[in-house]
Amino acid sequence: MKALISRSAAVALTCSCSTLAMAQTAQQEGAQRATQAAEGETIIVTGTRITTGFEQPTPVTIATVEQLETAQPAGIATALNQLPQLIGSLSPRNAPLSTATGPFAPRGNYLNLRGIGANRTLILLDGERVPPTTATGQIDVNILPEMLVSRVDVVTAGVSAVYGSDAVTGVVNYVLNDRLTGLKLKAQSGISDYGDAFSYRLGAAGGFKFAGDRGHIIGSIEHEKNDEILHRDRPLSSQNWFRTGRGATSEADVQGLPAFPIAFIPNARTQLLLPGAYLQSGSAQISQVNSAGQLVPINSGTYVGPNINIGGDGTVLSQNRTLISGGTSTRAFGRASYEVADGIDAFVEGMYADNRNPYHTAISFFTLLAYPQNPFLPNALRPAAAFLASNPATANTPVGLFVRAAPTDLAEPRQLETSEAWSVKGGVRGDLGGGWGFDAVYIHGEVKQHVEAYEVETRKLFAAADTVFDPASGRNVCRITLTNPTIFPGCVPYNFFSLGANDANRAAVEGFIYGRSVNDTINKTDDFV
Repeated sequence: MKALISRSAAVALTCSCSTLAMAQTAQQEGAQRATQAAEGETIIVTGTRITTGFEQPTPVTIATVEQLETAQPAGIATALNQLPQLIGSLSPRNAPLSTATGPFAPRGNYLNLRGIGANRTLILLDGERVPPTTATGQIDVNILPEMLVSRVDVVTAGVSAVYGSDAVTGVVNYVLNDRLTGLKLKAQSGISDYGDAFSYRLGAAGGFKFAGDRGHIIGSIEHEKNDEILHRDRPLSSQNWFRTGRGATSEADVQGLPAFPIAFIPNARTQLLLPGAYLQSGSAQISQVNSAGQLVPINSGTYVGPNINIGGDGTVLSQNRTLISGGTSTRAFGRASYEVADGIDAFVEGMYADNRNPYHTAISFFTLLAYPQNPFLPNALRPAAAFLASNPATANTPVGLFVRAAPTDLAEPRQLETSEAWSVKGGVRGDLGGGWGFDAVYIHGEVKQHVEAYEVETRKLFAAADTVFDPASGRNVCRITLTNPTIFPGCVPYNFFSLGANDANRAAVEGFIYGRSVNDTINKTDDFV
């Protein structure tokens, strides 16, 4: 929202520091505005809802598009992420593993003031709320028309909370150049030093006046694409570098182990799970099954921190995971305004955006039952299975050994998030004189979010792992194929003891075990301000 300050009011503007070095520019603009006030011009202070009569300085960071693009040509959101206030923002380049999967895993650019949460940062377009783009109420600023933005105002204190609970940490207001005339074209591309991460952006924006300068129309259309980067694509991440250590702590006293300093190590492996099948007692792995079906000791490698070793038999997180997510974005915007009377403007605008973001994640591990009837059961495990089967308490039930397995020979789970957002806004703004003005604006927005994941279906994995020999056909089949074939038709046996044994029919195994999960969310917003 905007507040008008009369010519007699005292004005105090403060610009917070930023990595873009905008403080001096803000001071110059403040001096210019003070001169304008002395000459009797009306001053408009953005990023605040203070009304006439209040005099309260509020820290405001004002970043023009020229400053942002100079700092980071990749886009406005990427440049804003360099501000210290927004250092915790979520973007394709810093998405944590904790947000890697699930229907609420955001892909895009989500501004996060002070690191408290993107859902506590209010995003405005010309002073009005932008409809949420995710199921959790966050806003992907990639949907905004960047080519029409003239500046971005960031408010991080003072009056920001009057906007509501979603503005607890502050407000980011994108201000459009609604008086643009002529045509602007943009074409840029880039590639990394490694020959990957290719990206390009294309766009056009323009505006013109009509009806003797009483009317104005602006519009833009933009398209950009960024290639995904996997861990295997970069030399350091492909060598499994990992940050570990606790520094100078009392770990030696607690665990009886030497205290390791914080360090980055290569060939890091986690001891939380092992590739293939292994036996576990409590939280400790006691032995693993090798490719020959034998139980062998576990090589733990060199301990360097909790659950992390250098080398050994631990599992390496898949190199096919996403390091930097890619995606495509297409957006269009149009706005028409008309001065219906002196000092009174009516306007209508519409916005549309379509975003697509793929992502690859690491496969998980499972606890499976190795039944005595399983033909893939290694000979080393058969005595234990026979003991359980002959136990009087369990003789009539298909008791099996609990075996941990990480099916790392299967494809990595992946997901695709798409969002389609559109909104319409219309209203009337006017100047009543004496420093008073009015706004009457209505906004309707809708966002359809579609998350499609290709991942392991746990029930099908259990069914495929429970294999028996079928004398009638002379083949190994899923037990459920004989007992209840209508539950999982087409079940394909899976040998989780020897990962290489599935290479011949890997496509068939993955075709059965993997499934597609879909989550659709529709957000609708109606605002009148």
